[in-house]
Amino acid sequence: PIPLNQIHRWVLHLETADGADVADAELALKGGMRAHNHGLPTDPLVSTYLGNGNYQVEGVRFHMQGDWELYLSIQSKGQSDTLTIVVKL
Repeated sequence: PIPLNQIHRWVLHLETADGADVADAELALKGGMRAHNHGLPTDPLVSTYLGNGNYQVEGVRFHMQGDWELYLSIQSKGQSDTLTIVVKL
């Protein structure tokens, strides 16, 4: 389970549809609870590219139980994409 009211550090792995690692992308992470109409209580940062398609994410904190949505914006080599990650606490 994901603990409440703690700062999380995650590793996010990105691949293309054909399984190739996505290297040196520009990433932005935001999120919130749609049902409560508010965002995250922190401003997460994708801080470091770790190699092999892995990125360090820091500063994610959930302060209440419920359905959270995280929105990841990805830009790499002139292409862009978005991803929604649903987290149920």
